[in-house]
Amino acid sequence: MFRAWPGGETNEQREPRRPNLLDRGQGEPWLALSWRHYMCWFADMERRITRGHADVRAMLQQAEQHWRTLEDRDVLLEEPRNDGSWIRPWRQALSDFRKLLG
Repeated sequence: MFRAWPGGETNEQREPRRPNLLDRGQGEPWLALSWRHYMCWFADMERRITRGHADVRAMLQQAEQHWRTLEDRDVLLEEPRNDGSWIRPWRQALSDFRKLLG
């Protein structure tokens, strides 16, 4: 069971709050919950990477492929510069770092 939420709540305990907030038209609390979820995901991912339980190289390759798929399907995001172009330099840096380690 995933317990990354501060206070030890599970995802299942948090889910019912989201639809109610949306139904009431309250964007601010929804935004706060989405940031809380993102920060918990980020902390969990950082922990997994640090412990060697996540393959960063594979994750970056998959992310780059997803960006190509979005481009191929003509999906336009709200921010024009949000195009995944940052992934290639990260992959190159990871490759260079691994070469240095031998």
